Amino acid sequence: MNNCYLCGTKTNLLYKFTLKKEKNYSIYECNNCGLLRTSPIPGKEDLKAIYGVGFKYDAKRQSEVFRSTILEKLKERLIVRPLLKNLKNNFESSFNPKLLDIGCSTGWITSIARDIGFEVSGLEANPNSAEIAREKFGLNVYEGFIEDVEFEDRFDAAIMFHVLEHFVDPHATLEKVKGILKENGKLLIVVPNANSIGTKIFKENYNWNVKQHISFFSKISLELTLQKSGFRVIESKTLISTPMLINSFNKMMNKRKKQKKLFFKIQRDVFGNFLMFPLAFFGKAIGKGEVLVAYAMKE
Repeated sequence: MNNCYLCGTKTNLLYKFTLKKEKNYSIYECNNCGLLRTSPIPGKEDLKAIYGVGFKYDAKRQSEVFRSTILEKLKERLIVRPLLKNLKNNFESSFNPKLLDIGCSTGWITSIARDIGFEVSGLEANPNSAEIAREKFGLNVYEGFIEDVEFEDRFDAAIMFHVLEHFVDPHATLEKVKGILKENGKLLIVVPNANSIGTKIFKENYNWNVKQHISFFSKISLELTLQKSGFRVIESKTLISTPMLINSFNKMMNKRKKQKKLFFKIQRDVFGNFLMFPLAFFGKAIGKGEVLVAYAMKE
């Protein structure tokens, strides 16, 4: 990988990963716009294998976990609902905007958007997750990848919660999103922050998830991607995500000691996790939270 996918500047190797029973992966960094990209880039058949019919575990887990645990309740009340309400505030209070949740999974966030006052539909590549969304929440869900689906209508708004980082061509994806939005349509994007405090501390031990994640955005590279795709950025900011820090800390500790003795487990699972909460809040306070949020409008 020589040149940046987004701005064309030469990239440098940042990290190498060797996954068990998997091909080796690398992350390359653009020193100009800050975009990080995984190499090798998966092909369409690889993506179908990852997100297709065989991908059942995540769908089952989400159908039972979401809205059933204290942490997910907190996530809903403190993060998801405020983000969606902020999006809804761009429309008249008496108006029920048509919203498409791209990568809706089992429909948890889509159903929250419906509660807030959106007229919702979902788009999901995994048929198992799509079926759960229909059965559990009674949602209208289009099935497939966005580039392959013909939509019956155009939408007032679209949301992408931890989805854009999975696409091989984010620019083309956002252009497709632009095409299905009405004039002045709104877009809410949530992605991992490649310039977070966690990425700086844990480096190659960070929870990169290189098998599924292809692009890693900083504030600059996400805004540039949106602008190149025909959107005007209204607002961008970072949020906390303690699970991403906890997973990264545990990954680092597991590399350092293979034997899970009692003291090591206390150090890793209790002491380490406890430290991740103040670190998450500190990261957000200095603009380096683990999650990056952007509101944009179709131009």
